[in-house]
Amino acid sequence: MFYAPHRRRTWVGGATLASAIACTLFVAPVSASAAEVSVAQPDLLVAEFGEDQVIRVPGDGSERSVVGAVEDATGVAVDSNQNAYVTSYTGGTLSRIAPDGTQTVVDDNVPGAFGITITANNDIYVSSLSTNQIFRYPADGGARVQFAAVGGPAFIDQDSA
Repeated sequence: MFYAPHRRRTWVGGATLASAIACTLFVAPVSASAAEVSVAQPDLLVAEFGEDQVIRVPGDGSERSVVGAVEDATGVAVDSNQNAYVTSYTGGTLSRIAPDGTQTVVDDNVPGAFGITITANNDIYVSSLSTNQIFRYPADGGARVQFAAVGGPAFIDQDSA
């Protein structure tokens, strides 16, 4: 399946799946012929807080599959290369799950890591609920920088305006 990262939207809090904190919706591109237009149902990635895992829920609602194991996962976002990035509140980590399932800890020092969003150029922003900071991880792999200090940054997303 092809994904259109620029059409991806991230929803946080209030997800309908039990114990879900955040999920990212992948929007498949619209394919059109002269006679019809069809839209594929999106897959969801869900960070299951308390279940210590990230799951994929197919767009048709069929059987769920575990994508990776992350202690108290609180947020998930996907870059243009289809790498899933997951925050862990209790573990204080930012992890990457590659499309082949390989899991890597990107940063193990993000106390209270909570929200996450990824820009079109693959810069990653992570909120630290424990330190009241938002960190930026440059797409080029450079060192993280403090982007902003704010009160109680839980969930974050980009303003498309």
